[in-house]
Amino acid sequence: MKKVNVGDVYREKRVITQKDVDTMTKVATSFTATPETPRPEVIIQTIMGSMFSYLIATMVPQSIYVEQDTHFKGVVKLDQLFEVSLTIKELNKKRKRAIMETKIVADDGTGKKVDLLVGSANVKLPNYAVPL
Repeated sequence: MKKVNVGDVYREKRVITQKDVDTMTKVATSFTATPETPRPEVIIQTIMGSMFSYLIATMVPQSIYVEQDTHFKGVVKLDQLFEVSLTIKELNKKRKRAIMETKIVADDGTGKKVDLLVGSANVKLPNYAVPL
């Protein structure tokens, strides 16, 4: 397993389908006393925000996602291809922490890439991932 370094970028292309929205809606409404179906846009934003913890867990196994700051600039449309990315901006080797830039971008329909979500994440790294 590799060590992480400032400047490393982890990316994955994804699509949110109606099945994803239906599944997340079932999960979201199972936690409330009076199940009220959230708007699809809210469910899609929930899925978008969860993409970063998934990506870091697959790219740097055993990481612990500690904190997230998220700013939505738009919403992914159903079946729209988008790219999720994490960029390591800071490393605290002593505390085994990484501050990462989080971003979701998609094509606006004209070939131009637009930010749909920007933010940051604080991740506790496993021992093997921290450079000496």
